[in-house]
Amino acid sequence: MIIFGDWGTGPIGELTSILLGIDSKVKEFTGIIHLGDIGYNLNSDDGLIGDLYGNQVQDITASIPYMTLPGNHEDADNMTHYKIRFKMPYNEYNQGTGLFYSFNIGPVHFVMLNTEVYYREAKNDIQAEIQLEWLKQDLETANLYRKKRP
Repeated sequence: MIIFGDWGTGPIGELTSILLGIDSKVKEFTGIIHLGDIGYNLNSDDGLIGDLYGNQVQDITASIPYMTLPGNHEDADNMTHYKIRFKMPYNEYNQGTGLFYSFNIGPVHFVMLNTEVYYREAKNDIQAEIQLEWLKQDLETANLYRKKRP
């Protein structure tokens, strides 16, 4: 599993894409977790940056599971470009937004939390409460499978 944040469309981002593409052909990755700051402002230039980023990572993300969370650079317009471009697991609490979710791979239960609800300029206490309620329920359910996922 590769876990990182901050992957843009500039020269360093392009190099990261090339290196991951090469590595993915010689090493087996379980998946990629991208912890925000995706493409650096997906909404910029009427979404052109989001399109460029999607094209840049397509070869890698088409063959390796790519799980994302929003960061502060996805905040524009209530994270609209993030929610449209990245379809993460649905749960009744996130209502299909993909802003927080969990998934299992082998013996690990991954929990993906949207920290932006705590730090955004317009801090959203309602979203934070919904996420907390979901987390409690999710961890209770995960505890039922402790022998499978310690």
